[in-house]
Amino acid sequence: MKLHKLAAGAALLLTVSAMSACSIFGGSTAGRDPSDQITSSGKVSAFNMHVGDCLISSEVAGDTFTSIPGVPCTDPHDTEVFYIFEMQPGTYDEDAITQAIQDECGREVVNYVGPDWENVSTGLAFDAFTPTKDGWPDDREIDCVVYTYGLDLTSSVKGLGMGPQ
Repeated sequence: MKLHKLAAGAALLLTVSAMSACSIFGGSTAGRDPSDQITSSGKVSAFNMHVGDCLISSEVAGDTFTSIPGVPCTDPHDTEVFYIFEMQPGTYDEDAITQAIQDECGREVVNYVGPDWENVSTGLAFDAFTPTKDGWPDDREIDCVVYTYGLDLTSSVKGLGMGPQ
């Protein structure tokens, strides 16, 4: 079975929620419109995330997952996918993955949220969902995410850090 895992920082999100994702989302898949925006709450496959997906990563039990609760961005959530890239083929290398997250996600968070992204009132941080060693080399996808420590978001974070206009 293929799994994705939470990178080191994102794993901290797991301590936030007291609710069970199973009780809220059951087995349903998140609904999407023709532009792939989530329109109804449900599970999002770890292998079919899209930029702009709003998620509740605090409801993932453990540090590996095959699906994650997804919601329309107007619903309370703690995580949003802002960039997706694929690691180069080769041997699984945790240090190379960590460096790629810092380089790629660090550059793209500015493009997605804005240059003032760290000062957005919800207190954003970034990290990534990464492939597991067992899933490598078939799964080399890195999903860059911004997150908060609580269900503080009720809109997309895209453009929130653009600063005064």
